[in-house]
Amino acid sequence: MNHTNFIFRKAKIEDLPQLKRMFLQLVAYMNRNGLQIWDEIYPCCVLESDIKNQQLYILVDEETIVGAFVLCDTHGSEHLISWKENDEKAMYLERLGVNVQYLKQGIGSTMLMHAKNIVKNRGIKYLRLFVVDCNEPAIRLYLQHGFLKMGTLIETLEDGRSLYEYAYERKL
Repeated sequence: MNHTNFIFRKAKIEDLPQLKRMFLQLVAYMNRNGLQIWDEIYPCCVLESDIKNQQLYILVDEETIVGAFVLCDTHGSEHLISWKENDEKAMYLERLGVNVQYLKQGIGSTMLMHAKNIVKNRGIKYLRLFVVDCNEPAIRLYLQHGFLKMGTLIETLEDGRSLYEYAYERKL
């Protein structure tokens, strides 16, 4: 699909209602497909602060947000992983989501290319991320874009279940 008419920009506070709708629809889609990773609270509860912190980016088709992601300077679990170059500056990709009406059209790849360009243009060597082990579509996307698995985090949830997250990085 041709994405040349799409506009890529930082999200504004006026985008918040549409962003929340997009993520809630994505959560419902993921749940229907056995990917119970996010819920009706997260990631919607942090989108406003992401916008205020100037770290939420969106891809827009006319008036419709077709995808979004966050780029952060740090991640709470970054110190738990042995990266290729632990001391090298990196940015962390979080909350990458695609509007369900635009799934399977290459939007995830387009968003990743934008993220890599932002990080590279800032003179930063690595783009890193964490992804839940059962999120196979996202893992395939990251592998297609040259991300390497660097480790696994295991978190024990309140109900006693274990959550496995893989750490990936891409040198730019």
